[in-house]
Amino acid sequence: MCVCRCLLSARKSLEQLTVAPRCGVIEFYTIFLRLLPLMVSLLAENKDYDAYLSYTKVDPDQWSQETREEERFALEILPDVLEKHYGYKLFIPDRDLIPTGTYIEDVARCVDQSKRLIIVMTPSYVVRRGWSIFELETRLRNMLVTGEIKVILIECAELRGIMNYQEVEALKHTIKTLTVIKWQGPKSNKLNSKFWKQLQYEMPFRRTEPMLTHEPALDVSKRLQNLRC
Repeated sequence: MCVCRCLLSARKSLEQLTVAPRCGVIEFYTIFLRLLPLMVSLLAENKDYDAYLSYTKVDPDQWSQETREEERFALEILPDVLEKHYGYKLFIPDRDLIPTGTYIEDVARCVDQSKRLIIVMTPSYVVRRGWSIFELETRLRNMLVTGEIKVILIECAELRGIMNYQEVEALKHTIKTLTVIKWQGPKSNKLNSKFWKQLQYEMPFRRTEPMLTHEPALDVSKRLQNLRC
């Protein structure tokens, strides 16, 4: 139904373009801008994944209570809640990537098949320049600059003052469609927290209801134990 509405709207805009062959550059550009989000919506309907999850693991010698919580959130809580509670389909490189070419080519292909790009920005991600692949690969960079893919940046800690932080700020300014959401530690893990509401709002629309809405919002760690049983 959504695709049909987009096609009808796009058809009307194209008809306006064809019946006004002498329209000026400004009018043509206006119609083009009107069509662009419709075309993006149509392309998104054919994506295989709701989101690509980008995260850099913590080096063993950097382990601390804080990094343990961040890693557990990125590797367990975030994917489990999005997939098993909300019903989204994520692409997680360590789990889903099947090499078919170079690593960068494979990442570009899989991001291209995702409706959202979720970047979990931790101090380790910043220091190790985990985002650099999105600058090095031409296709990935074009997707960010043109707004072809919507980026959700989850900040897990205060990043100011960390090595390479200024590069992260520069990257943010190159991304056309960007939302920054703060993860504030264990208190954000509750399913009724502001964090999950913000994240769900930025994710693709789903017609199905969450799988566990009949239960009260508890700490996610308790939910995960139930989900794995």
